Amino acid sequence: MPGQDSYSTYNVVAYVILFAMIATRLKTRLQVWRLLGAIVAMGVLVSGYAILQHYGQDFLHLSESTGGYTTSFMGNRIFAAAVMMMTIPVTAVAAATSLFRFPQPPDPTRSKGRQWSLGLAILGVWVAALTIQFLGLLFTLSRGPWIGSLFALGLMAVLVAVFVGWRGFSRLALVLGLASVVTVTVFFYPSAGSPDSGEGTRSIPVAIDPTAADVAVRFNSISGDVLGGFSGGRLTHWKVSWELIVDHPWFAFDDLSLRWLRPLVGYGPDLFRFTYLLYSTAEGPDRFLLAPDHAHNYFIHQTVEQGFLGTISSLGIFAAVFLAGGHQLLRARSQMDHAHKLILIGLLSVLAGRSLEMMVGVAKISDLTVLWGLMGLFAALPIAMRSPEPRPQDESPVQRPARLPLFPVPRVNRGLRVWKLVVVILMIGTIANLTWSKGISYPLAAVQAGRALEYFNQGDLPSTLSAIDSAIETAPDVPVYYNWKALVLSAYRSDRSGPREPHCGTQTDLPYRLCLATLAHQSNLNGSSQRPFEFRARIALANSAANLDQDAESIRYYQDSLDMVPGSWGLRNNMASALFHLGKPDDALEALQESLEITSGSPASVDALLLRATIYVELDRFLDALGDLDRVIEFKPNNVPAHAGKALAYAHLGQYAQAREAASRASDLGENREALNKAIEEIEQRR
Repeated sequence: MPGQDSYSTYNVVAYVILFAMIATRLKTRLQVWRLLGAIVAMGVLVSGYAILQHYGQDFLHLSESTGGYTTSFMGNRIFAAAVMMMTIPVTAVAAATSLFRFPQPPDPTRSKGRQWSLGLAILGVWVAALTIQFLGLLFTLSRGPWIGSLFALGLMAVLVAVFVGWRGFSRLALVLGLASVVTVTVFFYPSAGSPDSGEGTRSIPVAIDPTAADVAVRFNSISGDVLGGFSGGRLTHWKVSWELIVDHPWFAFDDLSLRWLRPLVGYGPDLFRFTYLLYSTAEGPDRFLLAPDHAHNYFIHQTVEQGFLGTISSLGIFAAVFLAGGHQLLRARSQMDHAHKLILIGLLSVLAGRSLEMMVGVAKISDLTVLWGLMGLFAALPIAMRSPEPRPQDESPVQRPARLPLFPVPRVNRGLRVWKLVVVILMIGTIANLTWSKGISYPLAAVQAGRALEYFNQGDLPSTLSAIDSAIETAPDVPVYYNWKALVLSAYRSDRSGPREPHCGTQTDLPYRLCLATLAHQSNLNGSSQRPFEFRARIALANSAANLDQDAESIRYYQDSLDMVPGSWGLRNNMASALFHLGKPDDALEALQESLEITSGSPASVDALLLRATIYVELDRFLDALGDLDRVIEFKPNNVPAHAGKALAYAHLGQYAQAREAASRASDLGENREALNKAIEEIEQRR
């Protein structure tokens, strides 16, 4: 979806505009220093807040448990670490450049002691900036950015020693060494209020803080993952992505396959998360499907979404940077001053470390924005570094404003200026509209959705519906809001004593509950049309169709969702339930058999076994039903429906002693004893 944190066309265009503006507008050294300073300041802020989160001071409440608690402002520790991985080398090279001129030549206005004090103060500032970022990166426990940072810093040290000399290397080593010493000292020093310090209290559990042992385990696991071929989720993501690249599958209900064109152009922006599910397989004891939105390798991800043309273009960008940078260092280094060499080496090191990190990482808006900004700086650097170093004594005297021309501006020029003004106004309006519709509107809609959740938890359905409608109006292309509205309308159907829904409560064409079901179905239809390849939207659509007794439509929508996620056993269970209620037990049993083949004897088989046992009872296949119920009890001995089902199955077989024994067990676990015994007696009387 455009405007979301992904590789949509809107975001890619925004990156290109950012790159173009920096590459064409950055022309002086002073602008270079300002841009580097902004990047360093951002790195300190991001890392500093990560440190505060580590020590339990998340005053903005930004921690996300799904992505690790030390997430800074990015919502996930991996994304935060990816930003720090780029700002740390930039800070190191900026520090080396700043320290390169100390000790300065004697200044007649300052004593030598004051000059050295100033130099030590500047050194302290750079050490503090690097220490904050080192600690923030460590606390994220993200191994990919660790590797990228170490590689970038190591490459930077080697290139500085070769192309700048030992003077530059000594400055770089000094600031990195001091920052490392301070980082280790702070990291191993007992934090205030932790169990090791014996004093104070913590505002959040200490268990969220990574200890030195946690960091050591993460570091040690790097070699194991590399030698073991990334046996975890990443290897699975890469294998499935490769199958997508080779086989080019497409959704069965859609006719826009283009198999012959997919290898070149891929599936298109933002379609990885949907196409991955076509080949995703159930894993783990619970047989959950992997559903990532990224391949955890930038170039593999680009190949899936943009084909080999996109991959070649992505690799070409990095290759152009390394080739151009290497050519400058080898051929034009005699024409560069030390500051130019240091900044160029820093940029090459950052991009090299970043390319390595992207082999196992997930690139998002936060770090891609920094990356494209650095690439723009690289493109502008040869021109910008030609300008002289800004010095206060070299500033030219203030020039008087030029006199107005004696003759008026010709009409041709006036007309040209008017057209330029019109074009600028149109561009500003277009950018403002895009920024609102693809940027600002989504957070505003999310705020409305959050209010809707609060109202729903309070039982205030009218306010909930109003807030959801506001969210839909603000961001009409987010399908989940339509599904939430359908759930609120379903809650109105269940609430017989509360206030009525305004529209259905005043109309007279349909019964009230049927009107609510119709509105819910229409809302789900609108949501599914916004994102046709979102299987959850199709499931919601199938459920709302079932509420309208549109069984054939419900099964069709379930089949569409199965076409999107062929490896889902849960969807097959839903399909089987719909087929059973439609009076097609044989088709339902076939769907359940496919579900059980996926779960393959794991506890995830329980739902399918219970449903199949119910169908067997309806088909008078009581022995088969007992077999499935016994398997359910093997997985979950205290499963109440399984024991109650056994009681009824034994009763149908005329084995009343076993039936009453199973009924007793079910009642001990919470089943209604009287109702169950009454059902057994009715079966006995019929026999």
